[in-house]
Amino acid sequence: MDKQLKDVKVETYLLEGDKDLLFPFQKSIDNANKHISFLKEVKVFDNVGHGIETYEKAMNYIGQKISKKEHTGLN
Repeated sequence: MDKQLKDVKVETYLLEGDKDLLFPFQKSIDNANKHISFLKEVKVFDNVGHGIETYEKAMNYIGQKISKKEHTGLN
């Protein structure tokens, strides 16, 4: 997995839940910081477990980031 993360060549936003039992958030953050050179931002959501891709607030958050980048060219 480490090699695959080093191959990431695009800006990356890491969204984590602080209650994820499968992938503990701090370990995931440490791994991302170590291996993803294009890590743009890390966002940890309180009281969210595994399956953050179904968490509405996380999807709204990343949607706003994408929209802002597309419409203004800002990072």
